[in-house]
Amino acid sequence: MDLDPASRRALELDAVLAGVASRAVTPEGARRLLALPLLADVREVQEEQAAVGEVSAELVATGRLLPASVPDAAPTSARRQH
Repeated sequence: MDLDPASRRALELDAVLAGVASRAVTPEGARRLLALPLLADVREVQEEQAAVGEVSAELVATGRLLPASVPDAAPTSARRQH
């Protein structure tokens, strides 16, 4: 599903996505965030929200999501595609 350009502008969707992507830990993460599709199926949305809930619970329980910083995976991903 995608929105027509006027709806995207009215909702400021591109600005919201850019803001979220700017907080990604790696450039590859930012690219993946920007490539995510909009979900129209209620069940798919609920599944994604449940996953966010699990991550949120981990953050509350441990104070962090990862044990250390994550290196940029783009070079490895690029090599795997060739």
